Amino acid sequence: MLDPFACRNELGRQEASLEEIEPDALEDLALAHPAGDPVVTLREAFALGGDARPVESGRYQWLVAGGTDQYAPEGAAGPDAVLSLAHHFRERGRDAAAYRQADDIWSVARHRAYLAQHAAAESDAALASWVEAHAQPLAKRWSHMAPLLMQATLALEAGREPRDSVAQTLEELADREAAAAAAFPGSLERI
Repeated sequence: MLDPFACRNELGRQEASLEEIEPDALEDLALAHPAGDPVVTLREAFALGGDARPVESGRYQWLVAGGTDQYAPEGAAGPDAVLSLAHHFRERGRDAAAYRQADDIWSVARHRAYLAQHAAAESDAALASWVEAHAQPLAKRWSHMAPLLMQATLALEAGREPRDSVAQTLEELADREAAAAAAFPGSLERI
């Protein structure tokens, strides 16, 4: 099992790790999501882009590679989805429950970092220019979300009101996402 991401959160430092898993341990690792948790239900419902509610929970969940139909996601996507998150934190940022999806936002940051790294490895000059001008700065700015979310939750736990930096940064990220999408080299397939 490989977890290449290191971070610091409210529980301390998480180090990247690579460890061998015994086949008997796979059963415990392959459990389906817990039923009834609204954050996990939303994560599962929108995992593949569209709204797949109601979400079934069972002992295991299997995903099939290949042979599936492609479809456009329903609802907010791209910069509009980021603006929806910003609105969420503007409206509910004083409620600790608003931050339960912090892991999902951290995952977006990790995906942006992966995209920038993957695109930088390509040899196309136009793509290299786009990576330098958009993908790398966007990934770096997304990486600021985890500390901002942690600061907000720690402020709430201490009885203080969090700043609006989470919503402000998400609004900035929506603008950056739109600029990156508009500037993506048209001669290339989306990566």
